[in-house]
Amino acid sequence: MLHRLEYEKVFGKIPKGYEIDHRCKNRECCNVNHLEMLTSSVHRAKDSGLRHLERTVKILKFCKENPNLSQKKVADLFGVSQATISYIVNSYNLK
Repeated sequence: MLHRLEYEKVFGKIPKGYEIDHRCKNRECCNVNHLEMLTSSVHRAKDSGLRHLERTVKILKFCKENPNLSQKKVADLFGVSQATISYIVNSYNLK
């Protein structure tokens, strides 16, 4: 992977158990100023948190644009539980 090679040219060998994160979230990017070395577990957690945030934003936007849909219907469309939709809607006061 080219981004790893570019990172190693500047910062040296990437130790076992570490991964390179694209802080810009552009997986094609090889700019070393956009790259960060993280442990595998931190990298996965960071990506997981970002995916969760992106999904929450999509759900909030969808609920705002479709106020007449039931939480159950929204949950079915997003593949989550009705309780998850309820939590998101109530947490962000989108009633």
